[in-house]
Amino acid sequence: MLDVSDPAGPRTVRNFDGVTSILQDSARDLLYVANGAGIWIVSHQQVVHGHECNSSDALSDLPNCD
Repeated sequence: MLDVSDPAGPRTVRNFDGVTSILQDSARDLLYVANGAGIWIVSHQQVVHGHECNSSDALSDLPNCD
């Protein structure tokens, strides 16, 4: 499993050896991984990056910048 919250520097957070099956449950934001150790249920959160300001935002009445 990779942490890609920093796209320039993704990092491995967990390895699963001998994976036999993977199932994604998008409705619950879960991932099921089966291997010789059993079934792992992994929760993930999507990282949403905000809008970065640029020169055109200076002209906006309501800039939406992080």
